[in-house]
Amino acid sequence: MPTFQYRRTIREIDLDFLGHVNHANYLSMLEEARWEMLAERGFGLDALQKAMISPVILGVNIQYKKEIRNRETIRIETHTTDSREKVGALKQVIYKENGQVAATATITYGVMDLQQRKLIEPPDYWIQAIGLELDDGQKN
Repeated sequence: MPTFQYRRTIREIDLDFLGHVNHANYLSMLEEARWEMLAERGFGLDALQKAMISPVILGVNIQYKKEIRNRETIRIETHTTDSREKVGALKQVIYKENGQVAATATITYGVMDLQQRKLIEPPDYWIQAIGLELDDGQKN
């Protein structure tokens, strides 16, 4: 499965009083990386709205390993671990400039049909947008 890489510089607005990234901002940065992955693969907000589907976060599990401080450049790697059912999973890893793992996250999500307001099996274009190859027998 291809891994998407996203780089970002930490700014003062990302920090807490201790001078490292605030825990809530990890969620924002991880979401930012996921949106960039979709947009780069031609499946940004406009495409989602046209298709009338949306990813919906069902759960997040983050492990914090190392502090990230002001003006560090980080790399977030995202790869899909499972997404052929109604509930899928992504793994995201945040790396510091020196290559150390700063945090890991497992994101559990579904794909929602915006007209029916319910989770659906992910359509082929979604499978491709998140970097998976279609199974030979899979058609939707």
